[in-house]
Amino acid sequence: MRKRFFWLAILPVLVAGCAARFTNLTPGVMSRSTNNLYQVSVKFSSRQQTLDWKTIQAYVQIQTNLIPMEPTPFMTNRWEAYIYIPPSVNLISYRYLFKYETRAFGPRKQDSAASQYYTLKIVE
Repeated sequence: MRKRFFWLAILPVLVAGCAARFTNLTPGVMSRSTNNLYQVSVKFSSRQQTLDWKTIQAYVQIQTNLIPMEPTPFMTNRWEAYIYIPPSVNLISYRYLFKYETRAFGPRKQDSAASQYYTLKIVE
């Protein structure tokens, strides 16, 4: 009986957790650039039927800084941005954050999805 209850209780969490999927297109290691700018890119997909794709605002989050991302030309589900990494830093942690509106019955609602944290290593 407890096993059945456990699966019934956890099912909504499993279903909700699969709505947004992030695919990090950024390599984990990059060579040091002369201008200290590095391109990060991500593929975002979602099975959420109410997501309004025209309202997506994508960001790269480094610590508390949100860096806006731009849609990749000719692609409907990829975004990219250049991030500044100081010459004294060789390793950073970042994640992607997507804010968007959902439409359903009644007024639109604000929603968001965040990826796991990724690591970028800069080598000489």
